[in-house]
Parts: sequence; C-alpha cells; structure tokens
Amino acid sequence: MIKNSKSENLKAHLCDMANRLPKDNSIIISIGKQSQGKSTFLHHLFQDFSVPKNSDESISQNTIDFTEKNYDNFVLIDMKDLDSIDSNPHQDIFKLCITFTIADIVLLHISHCDLENRNFINDFAFKFLQSAKMCLKYKESLPQIILLIRDPRWANKNKETSDDYDSLVERFGANINDTINKMFMRFSNLFREEALNNSESEEEKNENIEVVNKMNEDLPKYKLFISNYYCVYFNEDFETRKTHYYELKHSLSEPSYFEDSNFPSLLNIIIEACYQKKQIQGLCDHANYGPLFGIDSQLVQSIQRIVDLSSKVSLSHIIEHVYIDVTYNIFFKYFDENYVLRAFEYFNKLRRGIEKISEQIINVGSKCINELSILNIRNKHQDKIGRLLEEKTQDRELMIDIISYFKYLSALSFANSFSLTKDVRNSYSFQTLESIFIFDTEDITEHQISKMKNSLTRFRCLFYFDYEFEEILKVLMKDYFKMNECIFELYKNIIEKTLQENYIYSDILYKQEELYKQANYISNIEKMLEPLLPYLSEIHLPETQDLISKLKNLHSQVLLEKAKDLIFHTRENVRYEELTSTSALYSFEIIERVIPSFYGILIGVVSPAKKPITQNPLVAKMSKAVSTTYLIPIIGCNIFNIVKTANLGLKLYSKLIKNKQKKIKMNYNVPNDNYIIDVITLESCLNGILSDRVNEIIRQKFNYEIVMSNDSCLNHSAFLKVKCILVIKDGSEVEE
Repeated sequence: MIKNSKSENLKAHLCDMANRLPKDNSIIISIGKQSQGKSTFLHHLFQDFSVPKNSDESISQNTIDFTEKNYDNFVLIDMKDLDSIDSNPHQDIFKLCITFTIADIVLLHISHCDLENRNFINDFAFKFLQSAKMCLKYKESLPQIILLIRDPRWANKNKETSDDYDSLVERFGANINDTINKMFMRFSNLFREEALNNSESEEEKNENIEVVNKMNEDLPKYKLFISNYYCVYFNEDFETRKTHYYELKHSLSEPSYFEDSNFPSLLNIIIEACYQKKQIQGLCDHANYGPLFGIDSQLVQSIQRIVDLSSKVSLSHIIEHVYIDVTYNIFFKYFDENYVLRAFEYFNKLRRGIEKISEQIINVGSKCINELSILNIRNKHQDKIGRLLEEKTQDRELMIDIISYFKYLSALSFANSFSLTKDVRNSYSFQTLESIFIFDTEDITEHQISKMKNSLTRFRCLFYFDYEFEEILKVLMKDYFKMNECIFELYKNIIEKTLQENYIYSDILYKQEELYKQANYISNIEKMLEPLLPYLSEIHLPETQDLISKLKNLHSQVLLEKAKDLIFHTRENVRYEELTSTSALYSFEIIERVIPSFYGILIGVVSPAKKPITQNPLVAKMSKAVSTTYLIPIIGCNIFNIVKTANLGLKLYSKLIKNKQKKIKMNYNVPNDNYIIDVITLESCLNGILSDRVNEIIRQKFNYEIVMSNDSCLNHSAFLKVKCILVIKDGSEVEE
C-alpha cells in the first residue's frame, strides 16, 4: 500500500509533540472545516494571540499539520482544516481518529448550515463512527465533545431562539446517530448473509456469526453525545477594525439574546476538566502500592513500580498504532456498499486461491526446511496473487488494498501468536517463558524455542513478509509484548505454590530457597528473545534482570518466614535423599493462521487489534464523570474482547504424538539399619493432567508413580517435573 505522505507527516509531528507533552496534561483539540475562524476564536477564548493561525504561511504550505500551545494544565491543539483543498479523505479520517483517541475535550466547529445539511451529516456520521471505534480501543469512553455552532443564522432576540437552537442540536445528534445505526446495520446484514452462505464449514460459520453479533452488541458505544454547545456569532467592526464574538445567552424567564462575550463558561468547563485530570494523575503517581504475601517494604514497592512503568504505553505509540490501523484497514477507505461487496468477493477469491499455498505454509516448520524451500513457497504465493490481480484489472486499486489488508491481518496474527501478556497464556512466547520459570531446564526451553522458530519460518513464507511487514510488527508488538508484567505474574505464582507446599522440615525449605536464588532465568530469556529481537523494541534486559533479582529476594523473605514454623533437625543421624525425574509429552501445535480466513475481513469493522482495558484501580474508585477524562493505557492483548483461540482467523492445528500419556516411576531402598520416616513430594506440571498417583513408604522402601496425560483442551506440549525428598534416619534411633 502506498502510504499517504501528508498523514505520515502529521503522525511524525504528533509523535514529536506527544514526546514533549507532560504526562498529566490534558489535551484539548479544536477541529472543523476550513475558513470558519477556528484559530481566531481560540485567540479570543484564551485571550492569547501567541498561538499561530492555521492561515500562517508555514502551515498553509503544509509544512505543519497543526499548531499547539502549552498551558499549565493542558495543551491546546488546533488541527488544520478538514475537507480543505489540500487535504484528502485518508488524511481527514486520520485527523479525526487521532482527535477522538488522544483528546480529553474536542472543540467541534460546525456551521449552522452543515448541521442541517444531509450530505454533511452522512459524511460526518461515517467519519465519527470510524473515529469512535478507534478511540474505544484505548479509552473507556469518548472524549467530551463541545459543539461550537459557527455562523448562526437565528439572531432574533426572543424567547424561542434558545429553544430553536436546543432543537437544532438535538436533531443533529439524532440524525448522526440514526445514520450510524442504519449504516452499521446495513453492512452487518451483508456480513451475516455472507457468513451464512459462503462459510466453508459449520465451525467457520459460527465464528463469523459470533463476530457479527459482537459488532451489533458494540453499536451503542459509537453514538455521538454532545455535552455542551455554544453559538459563536462573529462580527467585524469595519470602522474600529475590531472583531467581536457574541454568545447566545439562555434564560428561563427572559428572551434569549446574543451578547459580546469571552465565553467564560466554556473556558471554565475546560479548566475544570483539566484540573480534575491533573488531580487524578497526581493521586495515581503517588499511590501507595499494597503488600505482597504479607510483606510491605521498599522492596515490594520497587517491584511494583518496575512492573507499573514497563506496562504503560506512551501517547506517541498510540498515535503510531492509530496511523497503522487507518493506513491498512480497507474499511477506513471504503464504506460504499458496492465497494464493500466487491471487497468481500475479492477477499474470498484471494483467500481461496491461495489456500493450497496456505497448507504448504502450515506444514513448514514440522520438518527441516532450507532457505531455497522458503523462497519457493514465497514465489508461489506471489505468483498466485499476481494472477488474481491480472484478472481484476478494472479493480486493481481495490485488490492492492485488499492485499495490504492481508498483510496487516497476518501481522496481527504474528503479534497474537508471539504475544507475551498475562491474559493470553497459549501464545508461543508465554508458553516458553512459563516453562523457563517452572522448569528452567535446557531441553524443555530448547523445545519451546524451536516451536517459536518454526512458526517464524511459516510467516517468512509469505511473499509480503518484507521490510514494511516488519515495520508494522514493531508497532504492534509494543502492545503485545509485556515481558516484565508476565514475569511478575509467573513469579507470583511460583511464590504462591511454594507457600502451599508442605516442606515439614526447615532444612528442606532452606535448600529449596537456595535453589531458587541460584536459578539463572535470564540466560534462557535471552535465548527466547533472540529470534524475536528484529520485531521488538523497548526491551531492557538490565531492568528485567533487576526485577527478577528483586523477586528472588522477596521469595527468600517469604520462605524464611515460613521456615519459622517448620521442624528443625540438628541431630546428625538424619539425612535427606533426593529423587528427581522430568517427563514431557511433546506436541507440535500450530496456533496461528498466517493467511487470514473470511473471519479476518469481518473484524475490520469491529475495530482491529482492540484490547480489553484494565483501568487503574485508583481511578476506578472515582466517579465516572471524572475518571473518563483519564487516558487509560493499553493493558493485555486479547483481540476484540472475544477470548478465543480462533480470533483473527487464528486456528489451532495440533499434531500430537501418538502416545498421549507418560508415567513417571521412582523407587528407592535404604540399607537395613536405616528407615524412611518421611517424604516430601514437589510436583510441577504445565499443560498436563495428573492421575494414578502412588506415593508410599514401607519402612525401608519408597515407591512413587504418576501418570501425565496431555490436556486436550490446550493441545500444547505437557511437562512434569517431580522431586521426592526422602527423610532417612539411622535405625538405632528408631523406637520399635
């Protein structure tokens, strides 16, 4: 896809602004059509003429896409004109998406005429719908929208004027929402019909219908709500050469009238909302972290601070992600019914035409493959798509856009397959990281990493796995790869498990504590990261090492506290014997679909790459009116809030070995003059189901058996590590 250079410039300038913006400052964005006096009104409202006008030479020549001015509690952004001679539909939709996504308050300038213009209403409804979907990926609610009615026509000083404007704004909102509803449902019905008639299996049909239903459930979220409106009447006194702004004054008992005004109530709304956000952010920044495992110390706070900081997403990254979405999602470019129908047709032809290539790609990685084989498959993939393009020369641009959309969906599939967040535990990366912390053995780690590499090879077989594909991944993976957050969750689970273990003897607990301290997790983490490094950014291993070190220290504190309640042996006639065994049920599952299914095109309307939002707990306690001014960072990586393996056309292909069970047996006999008085059994299992456990002591004999089977609901490789610690006494001390 050919990127829009103007949108790219806007993205770059916004990212630069975001990197300079204090994090607790609100964002106020003024936006509207050309020649409405937006900048002049802002000068008047804030009594500040230092803000450059969009008519200034550098801005009018497209070297700048917006102007900004920083104040104590907020930054004011004056967006360059919509629907201007120099703009284009892609640039306008990107401006609106960015506006609704990053702004706390939107000053929306619309002329009186446009409020009643059906063509404007239809066009704005489509753009607002797309912008609302984008915004709600990153925030719990839309920003506060304040409508500024420009060039009002009704200026009579009578009681009805105020009611007339109330009705005008109410009709405009109703018309926009009615248009959104009809537009949305029309295409929802098209999608449903396509899903019912052209799905290749009952399973695929059910998946597609589920997405359509999800679309319909989300529709109420995309309604326009205008919190306040102001009539802005402008007049220029040619004799004095002074400009005047008049505000419509409302009164219950007196006739309404226009009065020369600085719009103090509007300014108060802005200042109050910005002050509230700054107060909330201040509380969040100084929040006291809670205790962990009954320990409240600087160590605990330091751990939580590292995790908190590493899980946050910068405003500049959100801007980059919005740009990627708008650039590659064809539904931001086409929403005409005929185009959408043709998009369906071509998407399915393209998908079905390369289905055999898809099967070849799926099989790659389950066997040894060289670079020549990869190149072969890439060429076949490209040739098949090239022939389809030749067949549709009349719609070549649409076909090229669909291919770009394929690339985007495949990139999303990649990001989901290799995601590392606490909410998606079946990804390659999470499975590998979890096995590192539970088992920390070379064989298991190598097996898990080999599966990651095999999956990477499958993606490399796509002909569009190129520099552009990698650049998309670098943006997406910032959302999908939260390593420190996952390490924190996994290590918490380890601590909780060790607290539940019945060690009985403090000697045994001390030895286990020492083993945890000596574990070298970071070296295996480096091996796991190595194949993914070209697609990752902001990975700071020294910070991760520091987090692991602190978690180990916390673990030691917890275990040493637990040891106080255990039996302490000082007599020399007690010894310990360890028996250890590890078992694996290897599965060579494929959890990704590198080439999107029909399901893939449906989700373009649902909001691609949507994340579930986890609100800051402090903000959650406050009133909704206040908390909605707070920009919620992206947490987690489930797509579309539909937690299923099949999301995004992903499919779980499992190639399990025939033997689906493994038995561990351990036996031990002690000399005649010794006796086994106790056994402590420590079991660690991942993705397996344990059964038929035997754990018996007969004075001088110990027998242990357990069966592990693969969990059919997970279809991942299953691992089991068992350590049996025998407590043995000299017979002379044993009472008969």
